[in-house]
Amino acid sequence: MIRERRKRQGAAGRHQRYAQEYARLATYFGDLVKSDDCEHCGVVTTDLHRHHETYDLPLEVEWVCRRTWSRHSCSTLRTIERHGS
Repeated sequence: MIRERRKRQGAAGRHQRYAQEYARLATYFGDLVKSDDCEHCGVVTTDLHRHHETYDLPLEVEWVCRRTWSRHSCSTLRTIERHGS
């Protein structure tokens, strides 16, 4: 199943996985510092997720909480930032 899904995703999926893994390792080795609070709603939590606006810049991430991440798709995170909601 995983092979079939990766085959369907093609080069775009590989690019996305590369950026995610690069950011994960950069966090692990201390090159990318994890924030203490969600960059969208400001809640202070240890359960933050990396969000890539674009996978072309793997170290440019926004730290968002689980609530923000689950309530909004990746495409609407930019709208939230612009409107301050």
